[in-house]
Amino acid sequence: YQKVSGGSTTVEVFQTGTTTAVIPSTSFSLNASSQYTVIATGFYSATQPPNVPTAVQFTDNSTAPTSGNVEFRIIHASPSTPTVDVYVVPPGTDITQVNPATISGLTYQQASPSYISLAAATYSVIVTYSGTKQEIIAPQDYGLTTGQIRTLVLVDNPGGGNPPSWMLLSDLN
Repeated sequence: YQKVSGGSTTVEVFQTGTTTAVIPSTSFSLNASSQYTVIATGFYSATQPPNVPTAVQFTDNSTAPTSGNVEFRIIHASPSTPTVDVYVVPPGTDITQVNPATISGLTYQQASPSYISLAAATYSVIVTYSGTKQEIIAPQDYGLTTGQIRTLVLVDNPGGGNPPSWMLLSDLN
């Protein structure tokens, strides 16, 4: 987390130990009263341009959930993974019996349209190829405590490629 002033700010990303930007200077417009998540995503190849990663900005929710609830969102940042559907269900749920998906048609570099508000509990997050019930990664359970706001980011495995995995960000609490 980095505190910055409102207005325009510039982000550059460098490969460790180098002075050449992997993500060239990218400007973002920031509102002083808002919080943001910036995700560096894409493929980097020094030998095969134009495979250039990008930085993508998402506006965070910093308002505490209503009593007894949690909120979270999903960001699709896995360039190797096609459009997905996401199911957020009680552990052990057979998603073939669940319609519709919690989030449908989530594309690369897109966040869920809004934060999902649920009662604090443990939930399984299941990702499928869009329009199917074919799981891309095994269900993962997340215990969510009252008042939390979380972001789950779908990412490639280290080194790239599928199956993807999750990165959990703590937005609040």
